[in-house]
Amino acid sequence: MILQHGPVMPGTRDMSPLDIHFAPTPNGWKISIMIEELREAGVSLPEVRLHMVNLMHGDQFSDEFTAINPNQKIPAMEHNGRAIMESGAILQYLGETFPSTLLPMDEQRWNVLPWCIGRPPILARYLATSLATRAISMRQTWKRNIHSSGSKKKVTAC
Repeated sequence: MILQHGPVMPGTRDMSPLDIHFAPTPNGWKISIMIEELREAGVSLPEVRLHMVNLMHGDQFSDEFTAINPNQKIPAMEHNGRAIMESGAILQYLGETFPSTLLPMDEQRWNVLPWCIGRPPILARYLATSLATRAISMRQTWKRNIHSSGSKKKVTAC
């Protein structure tokens, strides 16, 4: 579904809903992280509607999703009749459309944009590694707690 509204220039606060098409992957998380950071910075955002794209079921290849993103990859976003694909482009769009200190509009923007455009694969690897490390640590802590409690229940791998 593409929203039908007139064009809005970056920097204006169009309050049409943001439709975010994502999957629970590092690339999908980057957009939700940006939205949370904008909210934390006090930026007034429109309604955010999340649309899960089930990659295991091939939802990214559906006609509906392909109309939003011909590359058939997540994430994608629809706002004000405009479909935007690629996480770096979405991050830049959000930063320009909903101004804050997260994306400076002066010369400092050139210190930020490379992190939005050129670094997402590095950030994705970092996020994935961090989450995996945290999951392993939590599992080990859980196993230690079970064993130290004297429980006779067998602990199996997750």
